[in-house]
Amino acid sequence: MISVQIDNKDVIAALLRAPISVKAHVSLKLGRAAKEVAREARRVAPKAFTTLAQTIKDSRIAQLEFHVTPGVNYARSVEEGSRPGKMPNPDALRPWVERVLGVRGHEAKNKAFLVARSIARHGTRAQPFMAPTAIKMESRVMQLVREGVVDGLNAAGLA
Repeated sequence: MISVQIDNKDVIAALLRAPISVKAHVSLKLGRAAKEVAREARRVAPKAFTTLAQTIKDSRIAQLEFHVTPGVNYARSVEEGSRPGKMPNPDALRPWVERVLGVRGHEAKNKAFLVARSIARHGTRAQPFMAPTAIKMESRVMQLVREGVVDGLNAAGLA
């Protein structure tokens, strides 16, 4: 999840001057920002298959709150890596083994087991995609928020 908190004193001052108009315009710009952040996160997400990237969505939570999150349960393990200890289900790894290693049938089943055992013994390395996206897109999000403030003040006749 990417979270940007707006505590800029100029934005807060504008919200106090024309709260309805500024909130509405900033919300529109935040919606656009969420879409741009989601697009960038999908672009940089690791892709053995495209499932992880395809599940990255933006959603509106409240007027000034949007979330950009991947929709698969293993996204955190990809982002942060995993520690040794738990062995994943080899059957879940089989499609990856078939695609990446190019083997089928019994050989794919055996290699999937070996990959699962290796993950249990060594964990997985982190492949961050959300955190770097948040860093990269922060200035763009703030630019859009500032545009929303200006648009809101203009609409209220205060700029």
